[in-house]
Amino acid sequence: MSIIRRPTSRDLNLLLDLYNYRVLTTSQIKRRYYPDSKTYVNKRLHLMRKSGYIATESYPRIDRKGFAYHQITDTGISLLREYGYDCPMRSDSLRVTQQMLPYLFDANEIMIQLVPYGWRMKDSRQVKHDYNMNRGDYIHGSLIAEDGTEYGFYVLENNTLAKNLEKIIQEIKTTSSYDRGLTDFIVFSKGRDSLNHFVERANMETRNHKGEITRTKLRPSGSLCVMPFKYALDYLKSKLTDSYFFEDVFRHKTAPAHWLSPSGKNSFAFIAEYCGEEVYVVNMLDSDLTKIDSIDHYLNDLQRLERFSDKKRKILVITEESLLGFHKELIGANDNIYYFAMRRKLITKTIREKAEMKGGY
Repeated sequence: MSIIRRPTSRDLNLLLDLYNYRVLTTSQIKRRYYPDSKTYVNKRLHLMRKSGYIATESYPRIDRKGFAYHQITDTGISLLREYGYDCPMRSDSLRVTQQMLPYLFDANEIMIQLVPYGWRMKDSRQVKHDYNMNRGDYIHGSLIAEDGTEYGFYVLENNTLAKNLEKIIQEIKTTSSYDRGLTDFIVFSKGRDSLNHFVERANMETRNHKGEITRTKLRPSGSLCVMPFKYALDYLKSKLTDSYFFEDVFRHKTAPAHWLSPSGKNSFAFIAEYCGEEVYVVNMLDSDLTKIDSIDHYLNDLQRLERFSDKKRKILVITEESLLGFHKELIGANDNIYYFAMRRKLITKTIREKAEMKGGY
């Protein structure tokens, strides 16, 4: 067979993904649609290309072998319309510049990895439209959790320029200040330098000679999670993102701390017994910078609590072994803080079962 006479549902779902996400690499298509086959993906893509449904290009890389990526054609869009899909745009409206391709590859990698585990994703065009953002804004898209929380997300490359970090920070400040703007964000970092530089700038606060604040910290009203790229994907696939599951972990006899009661504080997960005393547990597996402010506020308030005979508890920060040093540097050493680092294996053991795969958003 030299061309496809009757497309399969998988063919149509793949074309719909290419329409929605604009580009997918061969590797991404294989993992999403042909995970159990080593060679069939190439044969099917060859047939789709011969049938005129897709176009294939090569993306070059310095000192490394390039890779193929694929886009839908007008013929592919016409096929989707024949089968009842609402696809008003032409293929030329879906084309992207060479400069934008790495951002799309990153965003689509997040989609490929997380959508099977219950997350939904909007691409950058939809997010900019929904939240009245500028066309040139850097946001990569948004991720929607099963509980409906929508996180705008960004991906930092290892060498993200300082001016681009500042642009992202100002963009988050502006977007989260709107009445109907995004309030929760995830920043994925593909290099530790970019992660550190982003956090340094996000925590920057300046004052003028009168002591008036001229630059505030980056703190949206929701969460600001800043995580290494690969770790973030493991964590977001896991059941530990569910606060109820996270609490249940500490109800088991083998848990490092034993659940006692709700905390009554928004950023503190619950009260537990640890090292023979009651502590507030803070879940820092998501590296949410807003929780650090809550910890600082509580520690600064300890003297007042003692003065009014309120119950004073230490804080147990739950982190991950590769993030322990990072979190200690952010939060600091304090006699009222304990740290417990989970092994990555404990996180990957809690990864959800894959949901039924569906094309599109």
